[in-house]
Amino acid sequence: MSSVSETNRPASGKLRPWRGCLLVDSALAVVLLVSLAAWFFDPLQVVLAGMRVRIRWGMEPILVLFALLAIRVGMRVRSGTSHQPAPRLAALAPRLALSFSVVLVALLGVEGLLALAGVPRGEAVFAVRGADGVAMHAGGAMVSDPDLLWRFEPGKTFHGRAVNEFGFLGEAVNPEKAPGMQRLIAMGDSCTAQGHPTYAERLHALLQEEPWGDSAWEAFNVGVHGYTVLQGLALFRGRVREMHPDVVTIFFGWNDHLLAEQTDRERLQHRASPWRTAVRNGWAQKRMAVAAGRRSETEPEPMARLRVPPEDYQEALRTLIREIEAIGAAPWVLTAPRAESLHPHLVQGGHIPSIEEGIRRHDEYIELTRAVAAQEGARVVDLAQKMQAPEYFLRDGIHFTDAGLDRVAALLHEALKEYDPD
Repeated sequence: MSSVSETNRPASGKLRPWRGCLLVDSALAVVLLVSLAAWFFDPLQVVLAGMRVRIRWGMEPILVLFALLAIRVGMRVRSGTSHQPAPRLAALAPRLALSFSVVLVALLGVEGLLALAGVPRGEAVFAVRGADGVAMHAGGAMVSDPDLLWRFEPGKTFHGRAVNEFGFLGEAVNPEKAPGMQRLIAMGDSCTAQGHPTYAERLHALLQEEPWGDSAWEAFNVGVHGYTVLQGLALFRGRVREMHPDVVTIFFGWNDHLLAEQTDRERLQHRASPWRTAVRNGWAQKRMAVAAGRRSETEPEPMARLRVPPEDYQEALRTLIREIEAIGAAPWVLTAPRAESLHPHLVQGGHIPSIEEGIRRHDEYIELTRAVAAQEGARVVDLAQKMQAPEYFLRDGIHFTDAGLDRVAALLHEALKEYDPD
């Protein structure tokens, strides 16, 4: 009996055929699963040994899959008709690989058919609207966030502008501030984030061209489209306070009084887990999600609540001012100017009940901004008072032309010349 057992055993040092197949099949199953996740999330982000790894869907995963399939076919051909008994796990691995393959091919096929049918890719958050009310799709550059509601996605491109490694438009803030350097961080909504360059970048250029005194200054943009002061407060706590600012400019007051189904405070309190947020981002960008949304479209709920009511606006602005001061920086509050009138798309989109009411409400928030800044002893750069000429505004009456962006940068430059940090 012992002699028969020895003859069935492979020569010493050689790998049993089923073991080699098991390794390749297991690798194939893992690569297929990772490819499926990379296609869904695009990019898939994982942390391995303390390092963040980003895996994007593209030709690389497909080439790896074909390489493993070629190896597996080659091993099958070499093994010929030999069928050695294999454990259950060895038989399970190819079934898993086949299952993942079927799922991946089916999903890619459905997405491909929807693309041929003219169904566009979806947006993870919303479509930003331009000065004339026309939707400006973010192209995946904006994603949901459990702490901020939404944010820019690093590495993406937003209307011709690269999103930097920290998730903002324009030059990235250097975590290590140079000795003797004074730093201004510009917080705000789309009025701060707009422009190529933004008003913060224009201010930075002025600071380099026209230095004064013994201190050098630099300025950076951290504005995000659609943000309210509540999102700004969350952004300061999570990101901006670590940027070592000396001056932080605060420009909110437009989105805060626009109408929505829920207030920002309610939405921020119902915090989703990072995992659920990632799944929602991935699904929202698929054509299948767009097609499913078209089929289930119902009458939207009326938007009848201010995103940030007056009392919440004052409380959040006051808290933001105090927290900026607590890290030794100076809060500068900017009032949000407007043109003589606003674009009708704000009424058509349900964001304001009427042009007249939108103007009245915005002027109310300007007064709230001035009042809170005065109560807290914060510096006010009163753009609403100093920027009333029509050439400063785009057609929507909210956002700035190049002349308007230059004017904001110039006013901040003048204010910095007068600033005495002591």
